[in-house]
Amino acid sequence: MNARESVRWMIGVDVGGTKVAAGFVNNQGEMGEHLRVAMNPRGTAEEGFAAVTAALDALLKRNTASGRAEFPIGICAPGRLIRERVWC
Repeated sequence: MNARESVRWMIGVDVGGTKVAAGFVNNQGEMGEHLRVAMNPRGTAEEGFAAVTAALDALLKRNTASGRAEFPIGICAPGRLIRERVWC
């Protein structure tokens, strides 16, 4: 990387059946601040969404990656989603 290129931070979110993991990663593949929030595997869709937003809110409050307030974000939810419950 040359002097003109800067480190760019983004947020990655892994929505799982028992937890939501979220963290900062940069364009060099380095992991920054990260955390986990519990997910109720038999909860409602609203409870699942609340777990994701709680993880993102907590991560942004602990932001040490930069002084920025906006970041690109990627969200992964490997598994089946069903309307009546968060996960099966």
